[in-house]
Amino acid sequence: MAELTPKQERFCREYLIDLNATQAAIRAGYAEGSAKVTASRLLSNANVAARIAELQEKTARKVEITAEAIANELALLAFANMEDYAKVGGDLSKLTREQLAAIQEAVFEELEDGKVVRRTKIKLAGKRESLETLGRYLGLEVERRLNINVDLKDVDDDELDARIRAIEAQLAGSEAGAAAPARGAASPTRH
Repeated sequence: MAELTPKQERFCREYLIDLNATQAAIRAGYAEGSAKVTASRLLSNANVAARIAELQEKTARKVEITAEAIANELALLAFANMEDYAKVGGDLSKLTREQLAAIQEAVFEELEDGKVVRRTKIKLAGKRESLETLGRYLGLEVERRLNINVDLKDVDDDELDARIRAIEAQLAGSEAGAAAPARGAASPTRH
């Protein structure tokens, strides 16, 4: 790898802070007015890209983050089942470390109205986002394409509303029943 200039080296290190190339270029000392173009140019530079990859690998080794650990964590989020949480009756101490990892938010309420009522609300990480991220991570991208061709000539507002509701119902039904195709299987795409 060819030697980087001090500004390029600083850009690489700044980029790893937030993965915002434009801001990294500004923080590295490049002109703010052309930072976006400069950042794009720097990211396409093979030596800069190699240095960023090297720094990312060093960081991952230092904090012991592996591809397997990331995939496992994503799987915990994606496959969390609310039934497992309902069984503990609000006592989160009965949950495993893996189950706790999937909780995005927990709210504990104690209401008094002649008697004490305890309520625990648990919000799990979003399944769809977790599954999509895990799928992308594992190279199992699932894309869906939805083509809607509607002739709106001579359609009044009531008819348009009815068509929109029908399309929304169709979408809701297809999303609820959609299953990820096997690797390499053809799948529709949404755009």
